[in-house]
Amino acid sequence: WFISGCHRLERRVKRASAMWFALLVLGVAVKEVNGQQCSTPKYRPGVDLLALHYDHAPDKDDGHSAALDRTIIDSTVKKGCKSQQFKKRLNAVSGTYGNRVRKGGDRPNWFDDGSNAVMNAAFGDCGGWVKARKNWNEAVRKSAKKWKKALKNGGRVFVKEGGPSEFTAAVIRKVKSKYPWLKYSKCKVIVVQHSNWNENQTDEKDLKYVKKNANYVRIKDANPYLRVAGDNGFINKFKNRALKSKFAKVWRAAFKYYSVVDWGKKTGEKIVDASDTGELMKIMGLGQMSLSKCMNKYF
Repeated sequence: WFISGCHRLERRVKRASAMWFALLVLGVAVKEVNGQQCSTPKYRPGVDLLALHYDHAPDKDDGHSAALDRTIIDSTVKKGCKSQQFKKRLNAVSGTYGNRVRKGGDRPNWFDDGSNAVMNAAFGDCGGWVKARKNWNEAVRKSAKKWKKALKNGGRVFVKEGGPSEFTAAVIRKVKSKYPWLKYSKCKVIVVQHSNWNENQTDEKDLKYVKKNANYVRIKDANPYLRVAGDNGFINKFKNRALKSKFAKVWRAAFKYYSVVDWGKKTGEKIVDASDTGELMKIMGLGQMSLSKCMNKYF
C-alpha cells in the first residue's frame, strides 16, 4: 500500500508540474487567490463582461479616461460599439467613488453632474450606463444581473477599477448572495487597479474582500504615461487631433467637462489626464501606451 500510494503521489506531482510548465511556456501568469490558483486570462469581447467603473469624484480625470476608453474600444474590438453582442457585455458605471468621499472625508461632495454628459457621449449608444451616485443599491442590482448573465454563459468579468473598490465589493456580495447556483469562482472575476490613492480611499474591509474574492491585478501607476500637464504644445496638438477625429463627439464632451485649462488656471498650464485608462489597456493587452502613442494611433 505504501509503495503504490507513493507512486500515485508521484504521478500527481508530475501532472501538476507539467501543468505549471505548460502555463509558463504559454506566457500565462498564474497566482494564488485565497488558496485557489488563478491564471490571468485573455479578455474575449462579447463573451466576457467588461465592467468600466468611474468614480468621477473628487477630480475630473475620469472624463478624459471615458473618452479614451471609448476610443480604444471602437479601435480595438471588432465592430466596437456597433456590435450588439459586445454592448450586451459592457457595463459602464458612474459614481463609484468611495465611502470616504461619500461620507465627507477627503474633499466631500465633489461629484460633478456635468460628468453625465461625458457618459452619455461615451456610452449612450454603447449599451447605456448606470448611475451609482444617487441610486447605489439599484446600480449594484443592475450590475450584478449583468455579471450573472456573463458568468452563467461561460464568460468572465473584467473590472476596470477607475476609483475605489466599494462598489465592486458590493456587486460581488450581491452576485454571491442572489445567485448561489452560479458556483461563483474568484478566478472568473478579474479586477484591475492602478492607483495607491484609490486603494487608500477604499474601506479596508471592502478592499480585503475584493482581493479575497476576485483575481485582483495591481498594475503600475498609469499617471506617468497617461497624464501630461504643462506641456501646452503637445496638449494643444492632442486636443486638436482628437476633435478632428471620428471620436470628436466624445472628446468634445470630455473637454467641455474637464477643460484642458482647468488644472492650471493661475499658471496657464494645460492638462490631459486619462490615467484610469491604464487598466483598460491592461485588459485589452495593449501594454503601457502613452498619450502620444494614443494620439498617433487613434487620431
